[in-house]
Amino acid sequence: MEDRKWYNNQILTHILLIFIFPIGLYALWKSRTIAKWWKVTATILVAIIFLPSLGTDSQSSKKEVKIAPETRPLTQSQLDSLEEVKRMAELERRRKSTITARQLFQEYQENEVLADRNYKGKYLYVEGIIDNIGKDILDDIYVVLKTNNLMFGVQCYVDDEEVVAKLRKGVKVTFYGKCDGKLGTVGMKDCRLIVD
Repeated sequence: MEDRKWYNNQILTHILLIFIFPIGLYALWKSRTIAKWWKVTATILVAIIFLPSLGTDSQSSKKEVKIAPETRPLTQSQLDSLEEVKRMAELERRRKSTITARQLFQEYQENEVLADRNYKGKYLYVEGIIDNIGKDILDDIYVVLKTNNLMFGVQCYVDDEEVVAKLRKGVKVTFYGKCDGKLGTVGMKDCRLIVD
C-alpha cells in the first residue's frame, strides 16, 4: 500500500522536482523508492539552480527603488522666470490664433461656407479698430470693429459693461470670443477684452 503513494512514483517525483521544485523536494525526501545519495545530490542541484535566481529577483527589485530628490521651494527669480515663460507661451499661442477684423470679414465675403468651416463655433482672437459701441434691441452690449466694408464690421458681444464703458472709437483692441458666423456683420459671442 505504501508503494502506491504518489511520492513513491519516481517519474512523477522527478517531474515535480524540475517544474514545481518545492513539491518535488517534498516528494523526493518522502519517497521510499529513491536512494538517499540521489536525494542529497538532487537537493544540492536544486539549491544551486533555483536559489540564486530567487536572490537576484529580490536584489533587482531593491535596485529599482529610487528615492525622490528633496524638493526645495523656488526662489523669486525662478518664479519670475516661470511666469515670463508662461507669458511668452501665451503670447505666441495668441499670435497664432489672432486674426484681424478686416481679414475675418474678407474671408466671409469671399466664401461664407469655407469661413464657417474655419471659424464658426470656434474661439479666436480678433483685433481691430473700434468703429462703434452700442446696445442691440435686447439691450446686449457690443463693440463693432472696422473692416474694409463701409456698412458691416465684426460685432463683438461683451458682457462686462464696465470694460466697454471705458472704450472709445478709433482705439485698437483685441477681443477673445466665439465666432457666430455672418449675418450682415460677422458676430462674435462671449467676448472678453484682452489687455496686455
